[in-house]
Formats: sequence, structure tokens, C-alpha cells
Amino acid sequence: MVKNIKKRNSDYFSGRYFKNQVKLLRYSVYFIAAISVIYLLLNFTYCKSSLKAYSSLGNFPVIDKDKISLGYALISPHKDKGENGAIYLVDLYGKPVHKWQTKHRPLYSILKKNGNIVTTLIAPGNDSDFPAGGRTGIIQELDWNGKILWEYKNDKLHHDIEILPNGNVAALVWEPVPKDMAKKIKGGVSGTEFQGDVWADAIIEISKSGDIVWTWHAYQHLDTENDALGPLTPRAEWTHANSLRYIYGYSFDDEDEAFSYEDSYLISLREINTVAIVKKSDGSIAWRTPKSMLAYQHDATMLPNGNVLVFDNNVFRKPSPRPLQGSRVVEIDPQKNKIVWKFDGGETGAEKARFKADITSGAQRLPNGNTLIIHGPLGYLFEVTPEKELVWDFINPFGSDSTPWPNTAIFKARRYGVNEIDWPEKLNSPLPTLSVMCQSIKSYI
Repeated sequence: MVKNIKKRNSDYFSGRYFKNQVKLLRYSVYFIAAISVIYLLLNFTYCKSSLKAYSSLGNFPVIDKDKISLGYALISPHKDKGENGAIYLVDLYGKPVHKWQTKHRPLYSILKKNGNIVTTLIAPGNDSDFPAGGRTGIIQELDWNGKILWEYKNDKLHHDIEILPNGNVAALVWEPVPKDMAKKIKGGVSGTEFQGDVWADAIIEISKSGDIVWTWHAYQHLDTENDALGPLTPRAEWTHANSLRYIYGYSFDDEDEAFSYEDSYLISLREINTVAIVKKSDGSIAWRTPKSMLAYQHDATMLPNGNVLVFDNNVFRKPSPRPLQGSRVVEIDPQKNKIVWKFDGGETGAEKARFKADITSGAQRLPNGNTLIIHGPLGYLFEVTPEKELVWDFINPFGSDSTPWPNTAIFKARRYGVNEIDWPEKLNSPLPTLSVMCQSIKSYI
């Protein structure tokens, strides 16, 4: 024992100890340098592989520069703990070009022409009462630097909003169905009402002064028998609206009937598997999807050609020839009540079943005719051509850290064209050069 101690002391004072430490330090530097080189090579390979389209099972991401629609995606990531949140504007490589910090967790955001955003936020405590998803409670308008310009609070707010031409904001709110009517609603699991009530939806228009200046009550325009709930559906909700778009004006003539959708709303009512057009003039439903066309759908939008684009989650569909089918995006011709285009994951049954999103999700028709599809639960965004060729994809990198697995979910998202917004500051190209694209995004996370 004494000999060993003397030997260690001898090594220490003779300088052998320092030589060993220097050698160890040198090897550590070599190791770090090797890791850095590998990291740079991987980044370079990643960047280079991104410039050519690949199968979705191959290299990631897919970017076909000749076929994509240029623009920036506005993403409001889910955040499962804490109150603060963030909203990101990202380029086509997923690199943030701008960020808004919020005092509450965002659900969905819309960019205005001047670069401000209007966003729905989850009010503290508002995610623990009502049994349905999509609860918010706060709407805010933020300028480019994140300053709050306007705020509206209502604990019944949920899901979607729309900015109107006159500057007002339209929103969805829950409201109870009158009890005598609620008893007559067919279907659903008996005894699953919320606090003794069945809840439906209303559309409200909110002025800049915070006043509600117009309201539409869904229950006044639905039928308790024809708009029945599914046999396994809880009776807490009758409608569960999850998307709202204002129709500025569109009309066309059919051989048998003239349609006019001017000054109307396009609304998605998930629980009764319906997308409908509501006329503001009298509140009547001017058009609705046929029964069994959709199942638990999200994100209905009106296209310039008068058709309706919608993400059909395809949940709780009645027995069909393909009971294992997944979700799909469909374009509906409301004149003929026919699906004229769809994306359902692929050609084989396995490919179709793999494209499955039970909740959230959305779709956007882009200026070049491509379709941006948002798989909400995965936070997976991808762009396909009219021929269904994959030309771009992206996974939300701003996930929650409250679960032991990656949680990249989002409600839905939108892409904004380069010239669509009067950007308050000069932004890098949405498809930047290799050197710009491969910069670190740590400052935005």
C-alpha cells in the first residue's frame, strides 16, 4: 500500500501525471473534432438531399424546388405544460424566420396582410373543465414584435377564428341547447351529458370594442332526428364545430338552381359529420354535405372555383367496403355533391390505412394548385401535386417536453406566399441557399 502511494507521488512529481493528462486532453480534442466533422457532414448531406424529391420512406425532408409553392408556414405548436407559448414563421426547410412569444399557449394563428397575427390562446384553467377538445378562451392580435394590440376573453371560445373584411373577428363558442330540445336529440350514449346539458355551437362576430354584434345559433337550424349523434358518441356535445371560414362572395348558376354564397360562413360540425354553408342574412343553411360523405372532418375551406376542400378524418364511419381505410383530403363540388379530387395516402390498402389522423389536421389549396396537408397528431406537413406526387414535407420541431415521447402535435397550419403579406422586415427567401438554410435554429427554440 505504501509502495503504491509512493509510486503515485513519484509519478505526480516527475511530471508523468501531467503528461498523461495532456494526452487525455489531446484525445478528447480529437474526439470532439471528429464528432464536429461528422455533424457537419450530416448537415451537409441533409441539406443536399433536401434539394431532390425522395419517397416519404427515404431521405427527409422532401423538397422538389421546381414543383413546390413558395411561402412560409405559420405554426402554433402545442405546449402541454406551463403557460407561456410561441408562434413560429418557418421557411421551407423548417428554419424559423420569425417568432412571436405569447403569455399563454396558442392553438391557432392567422397572419394579417400587415404582418400582425390574430391568435387563439388557451386561458389558464380553461383546459380542465369542459370535456371537449379545442378549448381556448382568449383571442389576441399581436404586432410583428409581439405587442398585444387587442384582446377578447370568453371562456366558451374554442377552436377557430376568422378575420372579417370590416376588421371584426368571427369566432366559435359553445352554448347549451335548450333542455326541452336537448331531450329530443337522437343518438349518443345516455347519461353522458355535461352538467345535465347537451352543448352546441354558436358563431359570434366581435367588434374592435369587444362587443358581440352578430350571433348564429346552430341548434336553431338543425333537426333533432336527422342530425342524430352516433351510437357511441357522448351526449356532451351535439355539433363540435372545429373550423370557420367567411365566404366573401361567390355565386354560380347550375342547370337546375342558382347558388349564391355571398356573405356566408363555411362551418365544420364534427359530431354530426357535416360541413355547411350558413347565410348571414337569415341564418339558414344554404348547403350541407350529404350524409355519410364525411366522418369527423376538420378544416373546411372554400376554393376559388367554388368547391370545398376538407380534411376527412374518417373516424367512426359506418361499415363500408373498406372498413380499415384511413383519413383523406377531399375536394367537394357543392353543385353536384360529388368528390372531384382526393388524397387518401396511396394506392394500396396498407398505404391508405397508414394515413390516419383521428383528431385535428387540415388542408390548404396552394396558389400553384398543389395541396398542403397537415397531419395534426404528428405535426407532419406535406405538399402534394394534383397528381398526388409528394414534393415537400416537414415535421414540427417545436414539440412539447412534458411527455416521455416526442410530442410534435399541432391543430392545423397555413402557408403564406412571399407576396401575400406586407412583411414588416426583409425576410430570407423561403427556399434559402445552402449556407443560410443550415444555420442553427437554437436561438428560436
